[in-house]
Amino acid sequence: MIIIARQREALKSRQVKQDLSLILNKWKWGATAPKTSQEFLAKFTPWVNEKIKLGDEVKALLERKGVDNLADIA
Repeated sequence: MIIIARQREALKSRQVKQDLSLILNKWKWGATAPKTSQEFLAKFTPWVNEKIKLGDEVKALLERKGVDNLADIA
């Protein structure tokens, strides 16, 4: 039982590493991909925060205008 559990954990760990590598290689800033997950997060976090802020601003605008979506404003 212990061996099977360790094999499952090793497989899970390998899958996580593969997934992280795919993410790190897909996203590029300039011509270079980030080398580590920390570098990726340092570059990606501001972008995510900006998108959250924009979403909040759109939501506030819709509430002020009393509509459910941007197409209803026109």
